[in-house]
Amino acid sequence: MASKPDRDRREFPRLWTRLALSYRVVESVRAGQSLTKNIGGRGIRFLTDQPLHLGTRLEITLSPPDRPKPIVFTGEVVWSEMCLDPAYRTPMVDVGVRFVKIDPRDQQFLVQYSQLYGTSESPEAA
Repeated sequence: MASKPDRDRREFPRLWTRLALSYRVVESVRAGQSLTKNIGGRGIRFLTDQPLHLGTRLEITLSPPDRPKPIVFTGEVVWSEMCLDPAYRTPMVDVGVRFVKIDPRDQQFLVQYSQLYGTSESPEAA
């Protein structure tokens, strides 16, 4: 599994927010559900119980609570690592996904949503 990239290279801040998501590995039947850990202008982070390797393409559906239509986009796994998250009783895979194909309006909505409802501070830092 690939490690997280250097955080200083980020063009957009990552804002901590929880949104329901479902994903499907492109050209596969493998699928899962999760919650985002954070969202930025270029991608998302979430936990899964399935290993997702560097370069894996995903079709992801996000369901913001105040939006009638879900956001569907294609993303690519840019890092993943095993972790022990206190909210889960088993080891999980922490995954970073960059947007590959997303409607610019949906991308802007996610940035604005995160700015309104998210926090720039990790709940893990508390």
